[in-house]
Amino acid sequence: NNNQHPFMKRLCCFLQPRIGYSNVRNAVVSYLDDLYLIFMACKSIYDFSAETLDGQLVPLSNYRGKVLLIINVATF
Repeated sequence: NNNQHPFMKRLCCFLQPRIGYSNVRNAVVSYLDDLYLIFMACKSIYDFSAETLDGQLVPLSNYRGKVLLIINVATF
């Protein structure tokens, strides 16, 4: 599909040979549905927690009133 977002094209190219196109689509749709539900349940950044380097969960509400720099580091 030429209208797909570039990320979706790369994801499908990576996963399709491994699990088949329909499974890729279903997995991505399910993942996006889950993200949407999480997003709707969380009204602000302070509703989230972050994992520290030693595995502890820290609520971001601990940092209310402070400047936060949030960096999303992901590997594929």
